[in-house]
Amino acid sequence: MFNYWAMSKIRLPFLAALVALLASCSFNTLGVRVSSSFMQEEDAALVGDSMPILLKASEILADGKLRDPELAATAASMAVMYAAGFVSADAAGVPDDDFDGRLAADARAKALFIRGFRRSSAALELRVDGLLASLLAGDREGLSRLKPKDVPLMYWTSASVFGAFSLDPFDPQVSRYLASAIAILDRAFELDPDWDKGSLHELMIALAPALPAEMGGGLDRAEEAYKKALTASGGLRASPHVSYASSVAVQLQDYEAFKTVLGTALAIDIDLDPDSRLANVIAQANARRLLASADRLFLILDETEMGDY
Repeated sequence: MFNYWAMSKIRLPFLAALVALLASCSFNTLGVRVSSSFMQEEDAALVGDSMPILLKASEILADGKLRDPELAATAASMAVMYAAGFVSADAAGVPDDDFDGRLAADARAKALFIRGFRRSSAALELRVDGLLASLLAGDREGLSRLKPKDVPLMYWTSASVFGAFSLDPFDPQVSRYLASAIAILDRAFELDPDWDKGSLHELMIALAPALPAEMGGGLDRAEEAYKKALTASGGLRASPHVSYASSVAVQLQDYEAFKTVLGTALAIDIDLDPDSRLANVIAQANARRLLASADRLFLILDETEMGDY
């Protein structure tokens, strides 16, 4: 069965994993050549301010061509990335003592995740009629009809479910899709495991510690995914390190590993891969936030162990 406690603690790992997918979104389908400028931006707040406009533009275009999977994937990805990177309580930096503010941020982020799910899952249904209903009934046969070109839609469909669940693990309307999301993600691994420089592996780093072994989870799977993500990304992404620190290292209560991998994330030169600059800026901000929160994440830790970053 699912480890609901662990799954409810995956907010930061998913933030790191989903924001890394900024580079995969086909912004040129919006009718303007903004992709390079967007990804090379160093001011994350500026990007966050612009994303609602880009989200609506992508949805308008997708609504005009409902059978276009690329437009559907773009619109879904915008909703998920905006939720993960700029709206959720951790990303928005809402103070811990502002309970109402955190609830409001979480509710809005969850709604955006669901918005993305509706878009991407509807596009998958156009590829395989009745796919979700079959998966809910435990029938995975329809997944065999999906092809490598469907992996972006598969990723965003799964990621949107995991994101919404991480914010509200006791919502039955979200949790009912967990097994389906895992099945879709498994099929994506079969089709193109190193898609988008290892982004599927990054998602698995965050997810595996919360899943039982019979569903492909466990710390060993997360360790394996971490190594594969580093290889696929050429070591130029900070987000695999942040995902590993906030999922595996915290669960193991291994502060030394936590500190080491976050130090590695912070040491990455954001100018070595300009197309990953924005993702790295956001991931490094999350690394600093995690280090500053170490005393709340680790049960036995004193100030002399924490050091300075």
